Amino acid sequence: GGEEEEEEEGEDFVENWSRQMDLENQNERKRLDEGLTSSKASSLKESIRLAHNDLGDYYYNIGDLKEAFQCYAKSREYGTSVKHTLALCVNSIRVALELNSMAQVLLYANKGLAILKNVDQQSAAGETEKKMAQRPSIIQQAGGGIEGIGGAGENKEEQNLTRAKFTCAAALAHLHFGKYAEAAKHFTSLKTEIGHSYAEVISQQDVAVYGGLCALATFDRVQLKKRVVHENFTFRDMLSTAPEMRDIVEDFWNSRYPQCLSKLDVIKKELLLDIHVGKHVHKLFSLIRQKALIQYTKPFSALSLATMASAFNCDSVENLEKEIADLITADKIRARIDSRGEKILRAKEFDKRMETFEHVQSTAEKFVENAGEALLRSSLNRLDLAL
Repeated sequence: GGEEEEEEEGEDFVENWSRQMDLENQNERKRLDEGLTSSKASSLKESIRLAHNDLGDYYYNIGDLKEAFQCYAKSREYGTSVKHTLALCVNSIRVALELNSMAQVLLYANKGLAILKNVDQQSAAGETEKKMAQRPSIIQQAGGGIEGIGGAGENKEEQNLTRAKFTCAAALAHLHFGKYAEAAKHFTSLKTEIGHSYAEVISQQDVAVYGGLCALATFDRVQLKKRVVHENFTFRDMLSTAPEMRDIVEDFWNSRYPQCLSKLDVIKKELLLDIHVGKHVHKLFSLIRQKALIQYTKPFSALSLATMASAFNCDSVENLEKEIADLITADKIRARIDSRGEKILRAKEFDKRMETFEHVQSTAEKFVENAGEALLRSSLNRLDLAL
């Protein structure tokens, strides 16, 4: 009897709490609707914009995401500055992500990045004009930088943080659509660390993991050096927040492919549960493994598949042979498999003499073309016919 009474009390508590929350939500909505009506009567754009934003926040908090998205969209026509437009983009992205509407996420992220790029260009133009004319430019007279263009009132650090948020959102959209190269470029192009400032969407550790995986799957060694390993200090600092990913990237860069793939397997189960990268794990891991196989074979003119299978911890030589054959068919490995006796992977031999001859011929043709253009210019100048 005691358990039944406790269960009934629990149900009553939940029912009363739910009824109270519904009543509070109805009162809050009534208050916000009245505020919007009052703002429209006053015809003040800023007041109407804030009223739509407040309604959007209300619907977002109660979980009515579609209505929240519409409210934020309605605030667009009442915005009067760059800051208002950027706020619209940030709010729309936040709701679109939860609606899983990645096309809208990409749309508003690109819009925000385009606005910030335009702000940078106009600010730079204003600085140049100031230096040349030694007088305040129109932009600086209006307040300088982003304030002068739209009254955004953001300092450079806040502006960079806003740009980082848009970049992360665009990267997530590209990841969703399976455009791993674009996602990698966006994740590794961040100029500032986001820390916990965008925690409702993505953490700095997530940026390191997603960016690292996409980079390993799509970047060549030149791009890895420039964007991930050596020259990109911002992303290197982000990798330090994800030690497992940092070790994987270092192993791949230093050609320790078996260790790299082994460490990937360790974090695979956890990644499969991730809301953004989970459905892409198998594809990304496959692309990383293919790149590892391709780069492992490059230095060798002849390589035993048995040795390679041992290095990559393959179940059998036959399985590795099938992987290599697929890569050869796709023209990603320029070699052939000698299946007689011990299976050997032999690199295709190229006619160095013919290659050198073609290079010399191409250089000679280019020289003749340049010489003809030089003679023509000389003749035109001598006859005073040059413009």
